[in-house]
Amino acid sequence: MTVVGKILPDSGATFVHVHYDLMLKAAKEKLAFVSTEDPCLAQIQFLDDGDTPFVLSVDTNDFAYALNQGKKGREALKAFKESLAESYLEPFEVLEVRKNHWIKLKAEYSNIIFQINIEKSTENLEPMEWIIGRIVRFDKNPFLMQDWQKVPFRGRKALKTFMTASVGETDQTNAWFLANKMWLKKNGQALLEQVQALKSSV
Repeated sequence: MTVVGKILPDSGATFVHVHYDLMLKAAKEKLAFVSTEDPCLAQIQFLDDGDTPFVLSVDTNDFAYALNQGKKGREALKAFKESLAESYLEPFEVLEVRKNHWIKLKAEYSNIIFQINIEKSTENLEPMEWIIGRIVRFDKNPFLMQDWQKVPFRGRKALKTFMTASVGETDQTNAWFLANKMWLKKNGQALLEQVQALKSSV
């Protein structure tokens, strides 16, 4: 399955990154949300921890976009907030890069291929490289959240071994994919720590 994003102006990615930052700021200022200084770990705390991700508690109705766009803006922010809450950190393989246009990423444990607009942070990625990150959707398009981490090239096998030990060998059934998704949602910090350990060992 391939999820292809429209070739959008930078405003699409800018919306995603800016409004995530605004939600995180609002949570800290109005809801006393406390997170680590590590931006990738802060994402996990904000979007994954607990039965109900903290991001869902943020009121976005007073954001400028909601006020300027009315009902349409409020609904767009609500949908984006829900997409953030449903996202999770996972490994991706870079399949293809078209410079200045798009990049194709394969989610290693769902086999979904995402074609996303290339950004400055991803323009130097090369095919066969691995990253861990999270994909969110806005206006039906996939976007890679900032603060993704590159997996050391020689660490790919070790990461596969770690994941197999955690979720078992893939059998491509719906039950396996669901169990894998649930594991990733609850264990993003363990995945992040594994990648950081691999970086330290190479």
